[in-house]
Amino acid sequence: MIHFNHSTLSSSDTFLSFSLFPYPLLERNSPPSLPCKIQDLLWKISHFSLPVGPPVTSISPYSNFCPYCPLTSNSICHLFSLCSITSSLQTLTSNLLSQTSSSSSFLYLLSSRSISSNHKHIIRLIFSSFLWTIWTSYTSYTFGSSSPPSLPDIYISFYHNLLHNKSLFPSPSWPSTPKIKSIIYPAISSSLPPPPTILI
Repeated sequence: MIHFNHSTLSSSDTFLSFSLFPYPLLERNSPPSLPCKIQDLLWKISHFSLPVGPPVTSISPYSNFCPYCPLTSNSICHLFSLCSITSSLQTLTSNLLSQTSSSSSFLYLLSSRSISSNHKHIIRLIFSSFLWTIWTSYTSYTFGSSSPPSLPDIYISFYHNLLHNKSLFPSPSWPSTPKIKSIIYPAISSSLPPPPTILI
């Protein structure tokens, strides 16, 4: 199990709930392995070596703060577990996981002995899509010239990451593409801002 070093975390950090975010279960201990970029990301998360929070205060246009959560300091814990955008994407990921089995709990699915190793690999890839979507969204506004992506844009990015992983690792255990679309597209529509009111 990953333990967070108190000296590394700011006073506003909250420890991740491992029942919701079990990184150790994503390790490369079951073939076929996860994409290298995800393995690298997980290693850096577990060793607190990602450029998030104080290390990028002088670089990020938002200094040490999360652009989605006003007056909240950013950190690895916040970015991957506590941010409001992350919470919304977690809900969508859980809905997608529920299409692969009778449970939407990532920890339960990977711990279950009744689920095949191939099926668990697809579950890991779904969760990997979640992680990669968060990370690339963060880097786009921290190190690029982009504004923070909107929630609909993040959902669309998640959708494309899922389809990319599905094309790299085809398996009957994946939800069908129409099923994935039927879960994500309504979330995109419901998160769009209302149309402007036209006064006549």
